[in-house]
Amino acid sequence: MEIIRVGVDLAKNVYQVHGVDRKDRPVWRRQLSRQNWLAAIVKKVEPGSEIGIEACAGAHHRARELQARGYVVKLIAPQFVKPYVKINKSNCNDAEAICEAMSRPTMRFVSIKRVEQQDIQAMQFPVVVYDDNLKRLFREEAQWIAAKTEEISNAPSATKRIWPERSIR
Repeated sequence: MEIIRVGVDLAKNVYQVHGVDRKDRPVWRRQLSRQNWLAAIVKKVEPGSEIGIEACAGAHHRARELQARGYVVKLIAPQFVKPYVKINKSNCNDAEAICEAMSRPTMRFVSIKRVEQQDIQAMQFPVVVYDDNLKRLFREEAQWIAAKTEEISNAPSATKRIWPERSIR
């Protein structure tokens, strides 16, 4: 029962793993705590095996940890994992889908970023988000003011609503 490929779904407190053997039969499905997931993988999976993780900021750190222990780590963008989820979205199904997706010969993988690359990206991201949010906020405010102005200018005056005009004969 040699595990050749493992899909890992990272979550806040628990990680779901799905391992397959050479015949693509599932041989290891387990939910591991954040504290002992790495020790469990080192104990169960031979170095040199492929480990797939859905790409996110934390996945790069986990990938570097696994690479340091001799594993071949592949990060997959979430939009490429989604088509392989067979049933409802859950950690278990996601781990299986990651394992399935990484077996495809034409799959495109995300390169693992170094710590310095992530630091630079983290410094740039808040500025971009802040600028975009600020622009969006000003645009929404201007649209709201324009809509209210039009509403007020098209509305009949308060006196006309209270005392409708009557023709005097």
